[in-house]
Amino acid sequence: MRYLALTLFFVAGLADSAAAQKFEPVLERFVSYWARGDEDGIAALATRQGIQLDFNRKEMGPLAGRQAAALLRRLFEDHETINVRLMTSRSLDSQPKRAFGEISWMMTPRGTTIPEKTSVFVGLILEGENWRITEIRFVRP
Repeated sequence: MRYLALTLFFVAGLADSAAAQKFEPVLERFVSYWARGDEDGIAALATRQGIQLDFNRKEMGPLAGRQAAALLRRLFEDHETINVRLMTSRSLDSQPKRAFGEISWMMTPRGTTIPEKTSVFVGLILEGENWRITEIRFVRP
């Protein structure tokens, strides 16, 4: 009986570990959507409660997918992307399970030719069996 309990505990731990590791494909999709300026793709990754957005220390939300997409559309219209790259990603040992990523965004504001590099921070939470985005923070230098 003790062997069965230990085995179930071990298997449950592996399942939690496997779920915790699956957040990286969501971050990779986020990076791909950000690089293309696909605000609808990003909004589709949102939690049921929406996404908290923070653009230049102006917090908004949580916003429903359509609202978040509208704000992201304006951001993408105002900037031309040169390069987007996932810099770091990490899961946190918390309940509920959380993870985050830092994306490097090289872009030029429309109407200029001078490239700028900034970081975009993305927060995720495990909703059921799927990782979802809870927040996006963008601060221009």
